[in-house]
Amino acid sequence: MEPEPLSFPVLDIEIGLQYVEECLESASFSRALEVLEELRDRAPRDGRVARRLADVLFELGEHREMLRVVEEAIESDPRDPLNHGYRGEALKSLGRLEEAARAFRRALALDPAYAWAGRELGDLLCDRGDLDGAFAIVQRLLDRDPIDPYNHGYLGDILRRQGRRREAAETFRTALWLHPAYSWAARQLAGLLCEKGRPAEARAVISRALEEEPRDPLLHACLGLTELRLGRHRAAERAFRRALALDPGLEMAAQGLLGILIGEDGHLEPARVLRAHLLGRRGAGR
Repeated sequence: MEPEPLSFPVLDIEIGLQYVEECLESASFSRALEVLEELRDRAPRDGRVARRLADVLFELGEHREMLRVVEEAIESDPRDPLNHGYRGEALKSLGRLEEAARAFRRALALDPAYAWAGRELGDLLCDRGDLDGAFAIVQRLLDRDPIDPYNHGYLGDILRRQGRRREAAETFRTALWLHPAYSWAARQLAGLLCEKGRPAEARAVISRALEEEPRDPLLHACLGLTELRLGRHRAAERAFRRALALDPGLEMAAQGLLGILIGEDGHLEPARVLRAHLLGRRGAGR
């Protein structure tokens, strides 16, 4: 349900920002943009307004406009680390990766505890093969905040890429202990357990995560994969169907379900049913 229209002019910044949140919850992006532009005219140096506007532009795929907004915010307040972090995200989205890395480094120089910027910089370093550099950055973040589950999750991913799978698994377990609903860490841990030939343990990890996040389609798809490893095809089919009900375009679940439906006899009629499901036809695939 869309929020009630807000009377203009918006004199109170806090009320305006709260209204923007209500707009975003209902996917009313045009109305959110209208209010944010009004707020920005009234408070051009308010970084909260600029960053929220940048968030909306990011969701709309307007990355160049997002960059313009955050660079204007940096001109107003060059020592706000959040502005530099947002600039890094805009540059990363535009494929200007070296500039993005510099922006994230600047954000961390202003606030060494800015964990999101550190993780984004670590991602960039991983992508260009500098795993040791990424490890050092995330380790510094953990030294500052040892109970941040996302820092543990990122460290686990780096360890996995380095081939240190046992340490990676323990790190993902720590992340899940700190944040049981951290579904990405659950999927990573389940993948490592399957690689080790322990699908039953992987299934238990995914099942616990689903108790916390029952509407996560990727978790249901991963459950389907673990059920297949265990030879439980009917359970796998249920899991893949549930994943597709939540996200009809999820390729991993579609491929898993297609494999089950075709089966050994090569009968293709179920494949047409699946295709109809993926095209979003009402009732298809149920």
